[in-house]
Amino acid sequence: MAHPFIEPFPLPPGEIHLWRLPLDRSTPTAAPLTDADRRRMARIRNPRPRRRWACARALTRLILAGYLNRNPTALALCTAPGGKPMLADGALTFNLTHSGAVALLAVARDRALGVDLERVRPVVHMARIAARLFDDHARQALAQIPEPSRTTLFFDHWTRMEARQKCSGSGLFGPPTAPDGLLAFEPEPGWRAALAWHPAGERPPVIRFFQWRNQTGKLALLHYEGPPTWS
Repeated sequence: MAHPFIEPFPLPPGEIHLWRLPLDRSTPTAAPLTDADRRRMARIRNPRPRRRWACARALTRLILAGYLNRNPTALALCTAPGGKPMLADGALTFNLTHSGAVALLAVARDRALGVDLERVRPVVHMARIAARLFDDHARQALAQIPEPSRTTLFFDHWTRMEARQKCSGSGLFGPPTAPDGLLAFEPEPGWRAALAWHPAGERPPVIRFFQWRNQTGKLALLHYEGPPTWS
């Protein structure tokens, strides 16, 4: 059975659910962490990143357990050879990204996923990073635009690239990939995010956005129509 903190909820084939997780104020009651999770958490020496990692891990377990109607501590989370997180039994696919106090968790039943989130901020050695990781089109676009728009455009390209690479499981420095679907959006002012998926299927996936609510474990459901509005 699922954890009592959250009720089971559906995830139909053909849908992708994207959760926004505020990590500094959403630590659930009776956080469902395994002994292995706690050992990994203990290796993070800085208190704030340690708390945020624990919160993201607990909420990931709770949400996946809600879809599967299982106990969250019984879920076997592992990593693929390229480092991509996964459920050992493949019952769901998911991908997690976090930047500071915010995380995004993408979940589906029938496709590979990659998601990336970044706060727009100054970047040291931007041109050097772009030369190593971006394609010619992205590098040329960056070179032709002045600040502060250049930094925003950098993170537009960065999140798209990260989402694509995470979707394929090839890692940041793996061969460039082109997934079947890509959605770039602004999750909130001053942030950039991208979601990639494979395969595309006969119809585009239905993308639904959710906000974790700590008080009740309930969720707010929004259809995607332009940039998402979290509630």
